Amino acid sequence: MDGLGEEADGRSEFEFSRETDASHQIELYDLILDISTSLMSAEPDELETKLRWGLESVGTHIGADRGYVFQAQNGGFERTTEWTDEGVVPWSAQRLDLEEFEWLHRRLERFDNTVVRTSELPRGTHLCELLSSDGVASAVFLPMVDNWSLEGFVGFDVVESHRQWDDTEVNLLRTVADMITHSLGRVRREQTLEAQNERLETFAGVISHDLRNPLNVVTGSLRLAQRDLDSPHVDRAARAADRMEDLIEQVLMLATQGQDISDPRPVRLESVVESAWDTIDTRAAELQVEDGLGTVDGDANTRTPEVQEIPCFADRTRIGALK
Repeated sequence: MDGLGEEADGRSEFEFSRETDASHQIELYDLILDISTSLMSAEPDELETKLRWGLESVGTHIGADRGYVFQAQNGGFERTTEWTDEGVVPWSAQRLDLEEFEWLHRRLERFDNTVVRTSELPRGTHLCELLSSDGVASAVFLPMVDNWSLEGFVGFDVVESHRQWDDTEVNLLRTVADMITHSLGRVRREQTLEAQNERLETFAGVISHDLRNPLNVVTGSLRLAQRDLDSPHVDRAARAADRMEDLIEQVLMLATQGQDISDPRPVRLESVVESAWDTIDTRAAELQVEDGLGTVDGDANTRTPEVQEIPCFADRTRIGALK
């Protein structure tokens, strides 16, 4: 036996290479799961560090020299995170304008995984000049897609020309890009929600302060009027002022604590009708409520918009009451 193309254990070089590739892909898959767990639990101030760790972990495993995230911003792609192996300089370009890198942009807009070999690119193009100047022999660019919109790309490159990018490996790297996209989107949404909550708290505070000042004047004046006048109109106005104070407190609680201001419990429907009647201009009408209306689950301090007609009469006209 001449031994050509055979290993010591009898396996061909092709079989040994195929098993090695399978092992490499399984290890890469396990690594991606670890990175996914890390990114899913990342707080906004931790995400940048964990993204760089993820790029380094994947890049080291696949033998890449660089890994980076370019996000779509202001009509181009801007580098927001990067890892480079020891002795390798970062990309010279911090930003890629869409007009100059139209070919790459078109591929990414189709959501295509794009493998590039610098030697095969047309000379004189911006992408060829960039990769050549940075010593890149080949690279893979993975689109970052969120809700059918291109948000940027994740890239890995090598300086040695013999590197081959297996389709299965590229597809696994696409999974990395998807994880990064989802993590960036989650943090962005959390930051947007936090900013909205801050604005809501500020708004609630201003409204509370601006409403309380005139309401205090109204309430104080009504209390004085109640001492001098025995009028149901004044009493009704005082109850409405108290109701406004309750509403201000509830709005402030909802804005600052994010809690449900309602606490459902049995409420006598008769009391709800009478309370609603006191807050409206009834002119010469009179309220007559039949016995046995029962109870409903709700908040005694909160009116809900659902309206049902009940057996009430005012000047022989059936009226509605809030349920």
